Amino acid sequence: MLSINFKTTTVTILTDPVRQFHFDYSGRLIGHFNHGDHYRIGLDGTILFKSSNQEAEDCFLPIADVQYWWKEWEREWEDWRKAPDFAWTKSTFDTEPLDVSEFLGRIFLFLKNISFNHQQFLKIWGRIPILPPEFYQSVIVNFTVGCSYDDCTFCTFYKDRPFQIRSIETLNDHLLEISDFFGDGLSARRDIFIGEANALAAPNRRFIFLMEELQDWISEMKALNPRFRVNRIGSFLDGFTGHLKDADEWKMIRQSGLSDIAIGIESGSEDLLKGVGKPYDPEIIIQMVNRIKEAGFRLQLIFLLGLGGKKYRDSHFEASVSMISRFNLSPEDRVQLSLFNPAISTGNYPFKDDLLTSDDLDQEYVRWKSALNELEKGISVRKYPTQFFIV
Repeated sequence: MLSINFKTTTVTILTDPVRQFHFDYSGRLIGHFNHGDHYRIGLDGTILFKSSNQEAEDCFLPIADVQYWWKEWEREWEDWRKAPDFAWTKSTFDTEPLDVSEFLGRIFLFLKNISFNHQQFLKIWGRIPILPPEFYQSVIVNFTVGCSYDDCTFCTFYKDRPFQIRSIETLNDHLLEISDFFGDGLSARRDIFIGEANALAAPNRRFIFLMEELQDWISEMKALNPRFRVNRIGSFLDGFTGHLKDADEWKMIRQSGLSDIAIGIESGSEDLLKGVGKPYDPEIIIQMVNRIKEAGFRLQLIFLLGLGGKKYRDSHFEASVSMISRFNLSPEDRVQLSLFNPAISTGNYPFKDDLLTSDDLDQEYVRWKSALNELEKGISVRKYPTQFFIV
């Protein structure tokens, strides 16, 4: 017996209680759960595999395996289409269901156009963007392209593109492409993330104008697709431009609809920050974070474990915990602990011969998390895996 559940956001087809396929309403596969193994499908066609074996590491499947699974799933879905009506049970949660045969038709239409879908993804976004973990599977709307600073020696993410701020006209073109790309599948996306690296580097007036266009687009999409909702709108911020905005400016940004800000602080050590090309005063960051928090934002504060290698291992830890202790955070905020990845550092990174081992990094994560929990701020401390961006 096959079961199909029409939910407000997605459609789930169960072949048995521990084997499920999750689709958006356009027929795009977004996830598959198979007896503990989980396959998460990105908009670019990549598949992130999480094994039921807890000792196995998460990984992106190689292209040959991706092609294999698409063929296997297509064969199985063909059997669904041939199944008689009595083989299906249908459940509806908070939405008007589609006819089963109509939805299966959408699945095969997506399969037929999967190559075109990938081309459209590349045209709109170019690549999988960098995201805070809470904003995976969001609608990515790029107010800016590239990074406004881009001189950090531990990061090469944006070396291939100059920083640009979109005009209202190009943003509206971008939003039209996004709505065409998702179609009815937009309802599976409950959050919006404004990219790329630091959209909040845009002048305040310009950012708010762009937010007004985004809010108009959200209203239009809700009118066209009653299933569509937006819970949160987030963006990245760096310390170089963020401290230039005063309390009133942050309140205006909050009133525009932005609710979440992720800040790549990386370290509380001024010497270390200068050493890796991020020369700002930690005191300014403390003032900035508390000013933003007072304006009503939820925060994700990102620190990079292993930055500065063994030389800075202890001073990095001590200065960062001290800094975090001075933030006026609340339980809704998060500290994201990212693990240093030498593969994405530049040739100018000064500590490439002084790296912490993977075991060292695991120990640092436990050390940092324990110390931050002792601050009793009630904040969540999470690991931020920079090798698994997926939308």
